[in-house]
Amino acid sequence: MSTSIDRAAVRAAVVRAREGAATPADRELLCAVAERWLARSAPLDERMPNPGYAYLHRAYHVELKTQAQIADELGVGTHQVAKWMRELGIPASQPRGTGRARAAAAAREQSEAR
Repeated sequence: MSTSIDRAAVRAAVVRAREGAATPADRELLCAVAERWLARSAPLDERMPNPGYAYLHRAYHVELKTQAQIADELGVGTHQVAKWMRELGIPASQPRGTGRARAAAAAREQSEAR
């Protein structure tokens, strides 16, 4: 099979498979698509587990790191960090008037004064 897969052919094969009329060629095409997808996705045992409430809360609300900084630290995307925070009930924003940049600058000043 070539390195590129015709999307229209895949869609047609999916339709025929849903209707119960898939041909052996359709099955082969769909298996090739599934194999390519699986080869590109990380195995389940290599995915980063949820780091937990304590870590995320401390990093975000105490150390005042952004979700992007936490994501870089953990080697995941910002969407994953946001999802973990949502699942754990960690509020993702500061109250109005206490911007994260201002709070981070104040925390740095306080730590330098010590």
